[in-house]
Amino acid sequence: MGRNFTPLAVFGFAPQWSDDVYRFLWDGELLEMGENPYLKTPNEWQRGNQNAVDAELKLLFQNLNSPDYYSVYPPLNQAVFWFGAKASMGIAWNGFMGLRLILLLGEIGVFFLLLRLLHTFQKPENLLILYWFNPLVILEITGNFHFEGLVLLFLLFCIAALKRKKMALSGGFWGLAIGMKLLPLMLAPTFLFFTNTRRRIAFWAGGGLALILSFAWLWLDQSYLNFLQSLRLYQGKFEFNASVYYLFREVGFWVQGYNIIGVLTKILSLGTLVAIVFFFLEKEGKHSSGTR
Repeated sequence: MGRNFTPLAVFGFAPQWSDDVYRFLWDGELLEMGENPYLKTPNEWQRGNQNAVDAELKLLFQNLNSPDYYSVYPPLNQAVFWFGAKASMGIAWNGFMGLRLILLLGEIGVFFLLLRLLHTFQKPENLLILYWFNPLVILEITGNFHFEGLVLLFLLFCIAALKRKKMALSGGFWGLAIGMKLLPLMLAPTFLFFTNTRRRIAFWAGGGLALILSFAWLWLDQSYLNFLQSLRLYQGKFEFNASVYYLFREVGFWVQGYNIIGVLTKILSLGTLVAIVFFFLEKEGKHSSGTR
């Protein structure tokens, strides 16, 4: 049974490869104080509230990797940050453990949902190892406090509900996954072309309602303006582990003499959309011909 809780191996350790968690707790602490984390950058907030900055906030601020940018994390994600701040009680380490506890519980949920879906689709149980014992998953989610695990949990609920033909519930879980991180929006073309969801009003209604509930808070004080500004920065300016992008960037330096990231992000985003639609249609075509 102990093997089923592999993420516990990193539970007591501070993150080593990512400092994003400091921003998570910073936003959570602002929420705990009744502040809107979208209205001011950390630098702006600190300059205007120097007398309110306690030892924990000073520690968090000193470790922020983007103190001049507005928060880019969706409101549903912010709710998790608030829990971390609530658990911190003035000590950042407590906040780390609070966030990690949520992520660990999410991973346990992923384990059992994956197991159930493998049974549903009549796949061997040992396929679960590909996720559960994946060192990258362990380090990135319970190790470095990234929230793709909770996104996957909602998406698995989406698939499970879809399999049971509970369309509104399935769409709702997809909407909640988007509310946690925007990446599941990439599945929109798939659902638009998928026969079981394309014309199901209940699915889209459930997804739309979940999105409204998840993002309505951005309309407070026009927070969506700052959120979108940071989103554009993350999408068009920041360079993460970009793989293919780095290759094209070097070509840009060679041809143009400067970083053409502004053009590349648009081209690569469009290319990703086209690839998603192409691979889904190809797979759907093979499925249709195989059932004749």
